[in-house]
Parts: sequence; structure tokens; C-alpha cells
Amino acid sequence: MVDDKVINFFIDNGLCDESFFDFMENKIVYLESGSDVFWYGCHPILEDNIIKDIRLVVPIISEEKDLLINIHEFTHALDFYNELGDEFVERRFLREEKAKRMEKLYFLTKKNKCS
Repeated sequence: MVDDKVINFFIDNGLCDESFFDFMENKIVYLESGSDVFWYGCHPILEDNIIKDIRLVVPIISEEKDLLINIHEFTHALDFYNELGDEFVERRFLREEKAKRMEKLYFLTKKNKCS
């Protein structure tokens, strides 16, 4: 089950609607924070270089760092979700830059809520 903090961040900032989270529901592996994980990530599932599906590996949210990782990886998943059925184009740098902007947006919205 996707953590409400993640859902609220994306929906409250107008980045997506519930249909994205409904689509992702059974495509996510949650790992204990601090477990011996070499990576968290988002992976498009390709068929003949067409994006057919998405898989996501993220930590269970137990601290803010975990929430940021979730925001980062769900940003990648949202990009792939919006490209389902399209040819896969390697845009790693652009995808990483966008995910980092979402982390900054999280801190800005958190700061504004505290003001």
C-alpha cells in the first residue's frame, strides 16, 4: 500500500491523480529501511523497446529520508506511467534532474506548511 504521505505530495501538488497510484498498486516492492539493499529504483518493463509496465522498489517510510527516496522513485514511475505504450528513450539525466526537483518541492511545501 502506497504511503499516504507520498500520495498526498503528488496529488496536492497537482502532479497526478489517483489513477496513477491505482495502476502502481501491485507493482511495488517495499523493503525495510536500512536493510542491506544495494539500490532502490524504478524499472520500465519493455517489450520490443515499448514501455509496457513499471516495477518499483522503495523503502517502507520510517523517517524523512525514506519519504524522499519514495518521492524520487515515484517521480520516475510517473514519468514511465505517462509514457506507457511509447518507445523507451534513455533519458536518465533528465529523469534524475526532475526527481531531484521533486525532492526540493517537498522541502518547499514542508517549509510553507510550517510557516
